[in-house]
Amino acid sequence: MLSRLPRQHHRKIATNTELDQEEFDTVVLATPYQFSDISFSPLLANPPDEIPYVTLHVTLFTSPHRLSPSFFNLGSSTSADEVPDMVLTTLPEGVDLGAKKGKRGVGPAGFWSVSLVRKIEMDDSTTQYLYKVFSPEKLTKTWMSGLLGLEVPKKDIGGDFEGIDRLSRHDISWSNEKVWHSYPYELPRLSFERIRLEGELMEPRGIWYTSGIESFISAMETSALMGKNVARLIANGFMVESALGSYEFELGLTDAEFLLMKAAVHAMDY
Repeated sequence: MLSRLPRQHHRKIATNTELDQEEFDTVVLATPYQFSDISFSPLLANPPDEIPYVTLHVTLFTSPHRLSPSFFNLGSSTSADEVPDMVLTTLPEGVDLGAKKGKRGVGPAGFWSVSLVRKIEMDDSTTQYLYKVFSPEKLTKTWMSGLLGLEVPKKDIGGDFEGIDRLSRHDISWSNEKVWHSYPYELPRLSFERIRLEGELMEPRGIWYTSGIESFISAMETSALMGKNVARLIANGFMVESALGSYEFELGLTDAEFLLMKAAVHAMDY
């Protein structure tokens, strides 16, 4: 819980835990607000909108089997060694999914990509293959059986809801599944999130936000650039405040003259 404590010319931020309480003049929220599990009391003056993200299921698994040619509608004469090590899917000609999301937004293939990460030679002289699959939902036993060319029990034909962990360890020796909010749906926007969620204009104090760029692009590199921009604005704000405070004292500026000078200096950063 973050609570804002009023002070004469700015607000302080207090973090409350069972162990201690600590106050800060400036706080940077460097993660998408909707995933931060942070609440504010009172509420933020400019709370970020919730961003719709693509839900990406990433599945890594090892198997002694190669990808099945029949799964990709390759000819019966095609051997498993001839199946590409990486398969990326797209939409068939004439298919337009519009703004559909999740499984309905991936197209008839039902997955985005499957790739062979590496070939592993085991101590017992057998070979295992490490694969990676990107999909809009959790992979099922039936789907995986088709991918590897395994016999599908009649009871499972037509769809099942069991995960790949229900397959024999002889067919799937190891697997790991992870769900990511990988990147935003690119929806039309009239505006983007504010870089400052709380605080006075031209003041370095308050609550700053680096994830406003997430509604446009989600990447480590862009988040690092946003962090650099916020850090520069905060540092410059304190330096300008310190320098202008000296000028105000030495020149005997009125409050209005001081604010105008401060605004002119800050305009170079904003």
